[in-house]
Amino acid sequence: MDSKSSFLDILGSSISDSEPQIPIFFILSPGSDPVKEVEKIIKKDRDRYRIEAGKSFFSISLGQGQDEVARRRIEEGNKEGHWIMLQNIHLMPTWLIEL
Repeated sequence: MDSKSSFLDILGSSISDSEPQIPIFFILSPGSDPVKEVEKIIKKDRDRYRIEAGKSFFSISLGQGQDEVARRRIEEGNKEGHWIMLQNIHLMPTWLIEL
């Protein structure tokens, strides 16, 4: 990517290089949130990323009780090839050890 590439270009390239079994980690500055951009990219080209509407991409905001939801989705995603986006993982540092 050249120096004039947009955030969406770089993000799209990262997603293209990834697979459901290869995680992408975002280390963010306070106030930044790439969720809408990720959703925009995958909605634009669902076939390319093998994503069925509402079935193969799950975004989970971690917090109280969401560790079980995330665990189930990760297990399903590992078996079936779903994409799982975990948000706010910093809220559950002890769970990260298990993850």
